[in-house]
Amino acid sequence: MNKKSFIFFYGLNSIGQNFYYLAIPMIVYAITKSASYMGIMTILQTLPVIMFGAIIGTIVDNFNPRHTLELTLVFQVGLNVV
Repeated sequence: MNKKSFIFFYGLNSIGQNFYYLAIPMIVYAITKSASYMGIMTILQTLPVIMFGAIIGTIVDNFNPRHTLELTLVFQVGLNVV
C-alpha cells in the first residue's frame, strides 16, 4: 500500500468511525426518547476499549506497527462498508 492510499484509507476510516460514535447514541435516542438509554449505549460502546485495550495493545506491540495499522484499517473499512 503506497503512502497516498494509506492516508486516504486512514482518513476515510477516521471519518466513518467518528460518524459511528455519534450516530449510534443519536439513533438510540430517536427510538427510545430516553437520555438514559443514550448514555448507556455510549458506555457500552466504550466498554470494550476500556476492558481489552491494554491486553490487545501488548499483543499488537510484538508486530510491525505499519503492517498492523494497514491490516486494521482495511478490516475497519470493510466493516464500515457492511
